[in-house]
Amino acid sequence: MRFLLFVLFFNFFLINSFANEKDLNLLINFYYQKKEYYNVITESKRYRFLYPNGKNSSNVLLLMGLSYYNGENYNLAVGIFSYCYNRYPVTPAGERSAYLLGAIRLRKGAPFFAIRNLNEYQYVFTHGQYLQETKMELAYSSALILDFESAQKEIYEYKSIYPNGEYIDKMNWLNDEIVKQKKRPQKKIWIAGLGSLVVPGFGYFYTGKNSLGTLALLSNVALASLAYRGYRKDNNFQMVFFSVLGFTFYQYSIVGSVKSVYEYNGNSAFQKKIKMSLTKEF
Repeated sequence: MRFLLFVLFFNFFLINSFANEKDLNLLINFYYQKKEYYNVITESKRYRFLYPNGKNSSNVLLLMGLSYYNGENYNLAVGIFSYCYNRYPVTPAGERSAYLLGAIRLRKGAPFFAIRNLNEYQYVFTHGQYLQETKMELAYSSALILDFESAQKEIYEYKSIYPNGEYIDKMNWLNDEIVKQKKRPQKKIWIAGLGSLVVPGFGYFYTGKNSLGTLALLSNVALASLAYRGYRKDNNFQMVFFSVLGFTFYQYSIVGSVKSVYEYNGNSAFQKKIKMSLTKEF
């Protein structure tokens, strides 16, 4: 019985290990269509071992990189795409890998590197398949690093080259968001600080965070009332305890109000909104 199992296993191993290149490539594509990314990576490694110079090597590398990306292994995906682009630059898979290097870096929070990769793609592939996407993503990358002048320049160029392009609505939306961000009024820190000295939580109301402002105001009022109640009842412990606690909350509401102004005047909300508008699938 053990011998029979050994023979069956050995035959299975031989069949799979020496599967012809065409069948192995079809298997990798089948797994990718089924979104079985672990199997794609496993079979891609086997393909590269058996056929290091196979005619489907570039496509296998591309699917392997995409599988790493979809499996949320960003670093390995970038490494595979970089290798595919440099090893097979004149193939469709090599071109797509060059584009994906910038596109993925943009979506993973590295817009500076994305700009470098996207510009390289435009320079190398002057008639490339992904020029429209590249132009759109350069505008997004510039907006994320708050280079509004470059972002609007990319938007203008996109609309000039592709007046009926696939991403024209995105470009119009992005331009509107940039204009609103540039015109967005800044709040004064000193107003928030002085206001919060008189009305706890004033800075939250000042920056539109009404729920936090209400919470800060009510908590300070409640603690002050409890401390005063202890004073009226000659309960020193209650008076001291809630006075100390109330003063701590009062200080925190002032600091929080000032911090709220810093956050409001910053660009984190704008950047988050821009990043969330990007699709993540390829």
